[in-house]
Amino acid sequence: MSADIPRDAESPWLHSPLVDSLFVLAPPFLAVLAALVFGVGWGWEMGAGGFLLLVVCVDVAHVYATIFRTYLDFDELRRRPLLYTLAPVLSYAGFVLVFAGGWSLFWRCLAYFAAFHFVRQCYGLMRLYGRGETWAVGRRIDAFAIYGVTLFPLLYWHAVGRAFPWFVEGDFLAFESPGLARFALAGFWASLLGFVGKEALAPRGMRRNLPKTLIVLGSAAAWGVGILAFDRDAVFTITNIVAHGVPYLALVWIVASKQAARSERAELLGRFSARSFFRKRYIPLYLLVLITLGYLEEAIWDGLLWDAYPSLFPLASPLLGSLGDVDDVGVARWIMPLLALPQVTHYVLDGFLWRSKSLPTPASSASEAVQLVPG
Repeated sequence: MSADIPRDAESPWLHSPLVDSLFVLAPPFLAVLAALVFGVGWGWEMGAGGFLLLVVCVDVAHVYATIFRTYLDFDELRRRPLLYTLAPVLSYAGFVLVFAGGWSLFWRCLAYFAAFHFVRQCYGLMRLYGRGETWAVGRRIDAFAIYGVTLFPLLYWHAVGRAFPWFVEGDFLAFESPGLARFALAGFWASLLGFVGKEALAPRGMRRNLPKTLIVLGSAAAWGVGILAFDRDAVFTITNIVAHGVPYLALVWIVASKQAARSERAELLGRFSARSFFRKRYIPLYLLVLITLGYLEEAIWDGLLWDAYPSLFPLASPLLGSLGDVDDVGVARWIMPLLALPQVTHYVLDGFLWRSKSLPTPASSASEAVQLVPG
């Protein structure tokens, strides 16, 4: 999907300093603050209210934001019909095959796929804000830094184990290796300090890129506090979900609104003008649609499988409990991949929508545009 965002050659911002700062750059830092205050200071544990706010309204809702750039955009559907047809079909078929290896393999593959997606979003955001930079050494250090502050915490998780899972207990491998844990910690700090040193010692005349710097530092803060500094489920949940989901929700709106504003006939659902929808007054509607879809998905999960939040989903178990015993492997083999299909499709499509190799170069003037998403 092509999304044109006007950009001054001297400005790295995607929308504006205020909007980018509030909704893309600040969430990781605010998530860390909230995790320290609530998860550490107050000893908060996620109940029904926390599940509704974090999982339904942010985590699952952001998954569905992808549809505003794909399945709800008829121009985009007509442009790449094969991709949008095969992505869910092959994703479902692939996880049906994975489930043949059992519950554990299913959740393990889903967890690693999700972790890969989260890491790549950090990298993609860094490259978006660093688009047009030509200092090759600096770009390599940036890449090492963003991968270092995200992958080394995951390596540490594998080496020491954590009291929390990504999705379900035991989804990540754990092989107790103190030496590997020390290596992961050293790698994390080397990545972060290497980036800080590069920024401090950049060649004279090289413009400092504040939003790109905040992406790296915010990622380091969220992954470092959420995984390395504390071994608490609440801390990981807050930092993981908020730092990832809120910027994605904002980024989809920014890209879609900019594209709609510059398009002659951008359509939503093949019927409504995207230029009319992607305006500030419809942001509550945008969020309401995504939260409603997130709520319905989690109601299905809870009704068929977990039965963990009856107060949030009072009709789920009565309505869905008679559809089949999902604990039965024969039934689960077909239902579980279907339940996971929205997020798996989201992971797959994002690999095409935000490909780092196609990130833009800066416009030569404010009137020119760069293509954020390759066409």
